[in-house]
Amino acid sequence: MAKKKAARKVKKAKKAKKGLKKVAIAKAKKSARKRAARPKATRSSRPATARKSAGRTVKKAAATRAPAAGRAASTRVVKSASAAETRVAARAPVPPKIAPLTPAVGEPAPDFALQDERGNTRTLSAYRGRTLVLYFYPKDDTPGCTLEACAFRDASSEFDALAAAIVGVSPDTSESHAAFAQKFSLPFTLLADPDHRVCEKYGVWREKNLYGETRMGVVRTTFVIDENGRVAQVFEGVRPDGHDREVLTWLRSRQPAPSIAPSGY
Repeated sequence: MAKKKAARKVKKAKKAKKGLKKVAIAKAKKSARKRAARPKATRSSRPATARKSAGRTVKKAAATRAPAAGRAASTRVVKSASAAETRVAARAPVPPKIAPLTPAVGEPAPDFALQDERGNTRTLSAYRGRTLVLYFYPKDDTPGCTLEACAFRDASSEFDALAAAIVGVSPDTSESHAAFAQKFSLPFTLLADPDHRVCEKYGVWREKNLYGETRMGVVRTTFVIDENGRVAQVFEGVRPDGHDREVLTWLRSRQPAPSIAPSGY
């Protein structure tokens, strides 16, 4: 009896399980049919709120792109304008540098009052009544300046015979001049112009290019000043070697020719 009851229970359980499976399968088929019958979503079938949200997103993107495009366009305009200005500036002629004015022949020589190698003050007016060879040089005890000074030293007696005084000027100090004159036994005066004011007056303080470096300095120049304090001759772009002979030749050319007495009959 007990066995029969157990068998019936097992049979009922099997039937209940089959019924659940059938219900689950039916539900699955029904949901599949509903999905198949549902129309595909389109832009018009979306809810109005979704469409509005999408529209706002598009507008924001467009608004963001517009200023960026405007800025890029304005940058291009500025760059093109700058390039045009640069081209115009490049084509514009560059004004030449105005060189310092050198006293011309016939003009009064600029006056000066400078200390010599002994610390005494020398003026231009002190040389009135005789010819003055005033030579400007860059620096004491350098090869070119030493060559020029020693050449004037060796020819000093010839300058004395022509009543011409020799005076050298550079931006060195009086102490430097004293050592330079003593070292090479220079018999003539050296004037110190450390602030290069007199060099500027005579137009010899100029821009120079030395070993690829541009800087200000003395351009080697010699002035011959006559007995009345006027510029009689200017030697520019002086080369130290042989310059003394160049000045002597010019001084001798100004000497009056010796008069020849007529021979008696």
